[in-house]
Amino acid sequence: MATGINPKNCSEVLQKSFLHNKANFNVVVSNSIFDFRVKKKTQALFENYNKIRVPSALLYLNVRKKTYAIISNNCWNQGTPDQFWKKISIALEEELISTHPENALIPIIQAIGMAADELFPIITPENIS
Repeated sequence: MATGINPKNCSEVLQKSFLHNKANFNVVVSNSIFDFRVKKKTQALFENYNKIRVPSALLYLNVRKKTYAIISNNCWNQGTPDQFWKKISIALEEELISTHPENALIPIIQAIGMAADELFPIITPENIS
């Protein structure tokens, strides 16, 4: 059964949103009715994806149940302001209530990407002031 989410759209948004920073962000979308342990499953996926020591986070979304989990590592957490993930979670919940999951994901990915640009920029000779 299709999730209704166009992976190409999400992939393009992810690439554009994380082009100018050194953060690693993954999105996993599920349509399973058998997702009982979302947080545990997300933790296992996160540990599998994130073997590198850069700011890393993973968003797991079950579109059928409209449940999600967000996990980030210490590199990310040390660089972000207090309540960052709580604000992202509130925004995601509001988007999931008001619109289709794909439409909910894209502005959230963009918001996280913009924050990552500010918090974890790629330092090059051109952008040193």
